[in-house]
Amino acid sequence: MGTRSLARDLRYTSNMSAPDDPPALNSVPPNLDSTDRPRAEHEPPRVLASQDLFLGRNEVWIKHHDQMYRLRRTTSGKLYLCK
Repeated sequence: MGTRSLARDLRYTSNMSAPDDPPALNSVPPNLDSTDRPRAEHEPPRVLASQDLFLGRNEVWIKHHDQMYRLRRTTSGKLYLCK
């Protein structure tokens, strides 16, 4: 699923404001697996619905190795990823 199809799923915006600072690393729910597991060649990529990521918010923080990235939804319904 590409960015365009994810952006099409974003048809509503929320008036919730989000802080500019990333959440504490220990605030990640314990049921999330933060290990990088190689994907088998025959296994299709995992598809996540944007509404499941955002849960009514306009941005989420993604930890990748030791870096934090902000994924946010623009008012036009597009996705914007930045460090």
